[in-house]
Amino acid sequence: MIELSRNEDYKWIIDTYFSNNERKIELKKGDLLLEQGQDNSRLFYLKNGKLSGTITEDGQEEREIFRAFPGNFIGLHSFFSGSFISISNVRAMTDSEVVFMNHDDPLTPYKGRTTLEQQFMPVVVLGLINRQQNELNLFKEKEATYKKLIEHEKQASLGKMAAGIAHELNNAVAVLFSSANWLIEKIAVYWRDQKEAAIFEAGLLSGRQLSSREKRELQKMWQAKHNLSSLAARSLAQTGMSEKVLLNLEKDLEGKAEWINTLWEIGASLNDMRTASQHATHVVKSVKLLGVQNTTRENLNLNESIEDALALLNQKLKGIHLDVKLNPLPAFIANMGEMVQVWLNLIKNAMEALQSAKTENPEIIIKSTLKKDIIVVSVKDNGPGIPDELQQAIFEPDVTTKVSGMSFGLGLGLTIVQRIINSYNGRIKLSSSERGTTFEISLPVEN
Repeated sequence: MIELSRNEDYKWIIDTYFSNNERKIELKKGDLLLEQGQDNSRLFYLKNGKLSGTITEDGQEEREIFRAFPGNFIGLHSFFSGSFISISNVRAMTDSEVVFMNHDDPLTPYKGRTTLEQQFMPVVVLGLINRQQNELNLFKEKEATYKKLIEHEKQASLGKMAAGIAHELNNAVAVLFSSANWLIEKIAVYWRDQKEAAIFEAGLLSGRQLSSREKRELQKMWQAKHNLSSLAARSLAQTGMSEKVLLNLEKDLEGKAEWINTLWEIGASLNDMRTASQHATHVVKSVKLLGVQNTTRENLNLNESIEDALALLNQKLKGIHLDVKLNPLPAFIANMGEMVQVWLNLIKNAMEALQSAKTENPEIIIKSTLKKDIIVVSVKDNGPGIPDELQQAIFEPDVTTKVSGMSFGLGLGLTIVQRIINSYNGRIKLSSSERGTTFEISLPVEN
């Protein structure tokens, strides 16, 4: 913006033509200064307040075309074009004060400029440049408002979709989960001996965790070391059970390999059923969270919400070195459930990235600190990083980096995180390379 008050020509014009207090008009918020189509032979100078210019076309609603701020001139078109007709409605947006001059006021000579047009032209050009900047700011303001409106509509649509999904799936998921648990409790009774029960439980507890490469290596071991057929070795390799355990359970591995595989598969299948139902429940809750705003907020310590998230993931984090550095933080007004959801998603993403890549010496570093009036929490892993092509779209609802196992990977986690952080006027920053990934959350204490 150009500072007109420092311009010599501008100061002379204000002192010469707009210093008469008898021509001062005080406006209350909402008062009309000019009406579209009204006769006007005055040029107004805005001393204080803010004005809005609107036009009405063909009976349509008023449309804003400009805003005027202290130091601006109003009525330039009607005054200098000679039409003396206002082309817009000009209304006070706040309590305001204007001073006017008439078109037939006597001319005061200045720097050899013999007409009002010559005297005002340099100042008017500078004023129009400032008005153009104001219009740009107004456009940006309206664009931001429009985006918020679109986001609210999106949230409403997601809420309706979530309600439908929950209604259709919750009962089915509950039946699947309870039935799987019932089978788990009852089926062991029908095995003939403890050996069969042990093999079944091995599948139930471990599930399918081996990669194709690991299965091939186990098959080669069984064939080479114990002289088993290809079919028997493959059946045993698929269970992933250790050589020592299987040899203690059964001496006739060639003859019983297929039966061992069947017992193990029954346990692993029930494990998958139970896990799938748990994941389905989590997905439904995640979708509901996208569309529902939780407004219950209270003073809490964010460090406690981080510790709660770590407690929930305690079993899954085994084998990963955790470096947790939580510095003292001030009270923060938030919803505990939302905050726990944020840290759960970020830590779970880091954990799954490390496990999927089979990172050597996997590590997750979690830090919290206060920087001026901003609480900063970072979750860093030493995994393989996020590909460049995914980083730009990583917060979109349908983007996921999960590619295997029972993860499902609907790509909702980071979308939920971003929505929650935005609701607290916070910011989330991603940095990733082949050395690891860091998500940094910044939350203003006075949110």
